[in-house]
Order: sequence, then C-alpha cells, then structure tokens
Amino acid sequence: MPNMNGGCLCGDVRYSASGVWDIEPHYEVEDCQRRTGSAFVEVVAVPKEAFSVQGRLQTFSHTGDSGRKLDRKFCPRCGSPVFVEAEGFPGMALIMGGTLDDTTSLTPTMALFCDSAQPWLAICHEMKSFPRMPS
Repeated sequence: MPNMNGGCLCGDVRYSASGVWDIEPHYEVEDCQRRTGSAFVEVVAVPKEAFSVQGRLQTFSHTGDSGRKLDRKFCPRCGSPVFVEAEGFPGMALIMGGTLDDTTSLTPTMALFCDSAQPWLAICHEMKSFPRMPS
C-alpha cells in the first residue's frame, strides 16, 4: 500500500503511515457515534511502528463495550479525533479514516457492532458484518 498522510482540522497535528493497511473496519458502536456525532466511523489500522505523529495530542482514556481500555488521541486545539490505541488491537494505531488527506481509497471491508447500528443504515447488510466485536 502507498504511504498515508493526514491530520486534524486545524493542521496542528499531522501524521504519516507506511506499509500494509491491516484492516479497514466500519464501526457503528454507540460510543463512536457519540464521539463523532455520526452514525459510524471508518478506521484504518496500521502497525504502530509504521505510524508517526507530529504535533501535540490530548488523550481520553476509557473502557469500551468490550471491557478493554481505549486511548483516544485528539487535537487539543480543534478537537479532531486522530487515532485510537486499543487493547483489543495491540501494536496497532487505529487511524480515523476521515482524517486522511486522501480518502478515495477507503473501502470498508466489514461492519462491526451492527446491533448498535441506526435502523436506517443498510451497510450491515451489504458487507461482512458482526453484531459486536468478533473475538
């Protein structure tokens, strides 16, 4: 895969990632809905050693529906969510798809937490989907 670059809304945080994109899930979990103000979020997972960030980040830590810890990294100036470090994905940076400079290559490969999906959202029926996080 080509290198990926992206950043926050105000430009204070920039990142780059290289290598293989491991997964591109599509989440509908309720805490992601609240955090983004949207019905879902696209995430691109890359190995942390292939991911570099420039700029200051703020971290919000909490326990997800799975009982595992999530560290959500965001820009303290504009509030843009940039990436997540999750116990469920050790060694990975979960980049928020909307922060990529070029989103044209984003094609979700699966839908997770479909029991939390909005009833009008048909995507859980259009691809490989899971009611919750698969083990």
